[in-house]
Amino acid sequence: MKKVYICSPFRGRSAKATEKNRQNALVYCRFAYEQRCNPFAPHAYYPEFLDDTTASERKDGMTMAQEWMWAFQEMWVFGNVITPGMREEIKLARLLDIKIRYFNEFMEEERK
Repeated sequence: MKKVYICSPFRGRSAKATEKNRQNALVYCRFAYEQRCNPFAPHAYYPEFLDDTTASERKDGMTMAQEWMWAFQEMWVFGNVITPGMREEIKLARLLDIKIRYFNEFMEEERK
């Protein structure tokens, strides 16, 4: 199976919005799985044991996620907003020459 890094917004303007973003990441993982891929969305997993509202733990979570990046064949970017954290992930994927695909919130691929 192709390994796919799921890149989508996490932090929202409220706890409810952040939880919605986490749930969206799980939906995107399911979508990738249905495309016969092995997805990984660190922002759906790391907040289970890291506190994203604590600057040092947020930084650690982003660093840990980026340490996995080399293992992926593709990055799939979801949504209409590219957050600063997503921008960093995309930048690293480009440095590692990982193919990047963009999808809107309806999981329709878009050309960028």
